[in-house]
Amino acid sequence: MSVPSNAQDEAAATDSPERLRALSEHRDKKVRVAVAFNPAAPKDLLETLVADKHHLVRYAVAERADGLAWSVALAADDLGVRGILAQRQDLDEATLEALLTDPARGVRESVGASTKRPDVLARLARDADHHVRATTATNLSIADDDLELLAADCVGQVRAVAAQNPRLSPETVTRLAADRSGNVRYFVLEAHPERLDLAEALKDDRESDIARLARSRLTPGAR
Repeated sequence: MSVPSNAQDEAAATDSPERLRALSEHRDKKVRVAVAFNPAAPKDLLETLVADKHHLVRYAVAERADGLAWSVALAADDLGVRGILAQRQDLDEATLEALLTDPARGVRESVGASTKRPDVLARLARDADHHVRATTATNLSIADDDLELLAADCVGQVRAVAAQNPRLSPETVTRLAADRSGNVRYFVLEAHPERLDLAEALKDDRESDIARLARSRLTPGAR
């Protein structure tokens, strides 16, 4: 059954906090989402909506473009809400700092995957959690020096992800093809099919799956 348009429209248009409070208890999520997006919704109502039973209502708070909603989203128990907030490109410095120091690695990963700021990526490239560093290595906005740093990370998973970033220098790709980790060697080979020199070097690799992939690359017509 569709939502009566007047309820959803009213939730979007009214500037009455009392009416918004009443509509925030509407059984249909679309009405509650409209309440969450309404700029007249007071902070205490946003705090109720950010704990709503439906994720679209909770996420709507983080999707608003204002600091009041951001402060509510930052305090949300739902990791997904903070993760949605972390994907924004228009955050003020205080909100961004709170996300960069969020105790949940998933939130910091969301920043690392989404931000276009090299200075932010530089911090995340040095995060204590290797999962965050690995996610950061996928971001094409990362500075060359920080990408090279991740390509030399102490954790093989991070090096394997960095090896797949197309901005990595050819010299570093060559070095990673001789990495001690089989996972790193495999993903280097998989991510750079044009580098037949890597396939030649790895065709007799001690890991059978790597050797098999390398030989397939050297087979005429395989590319």
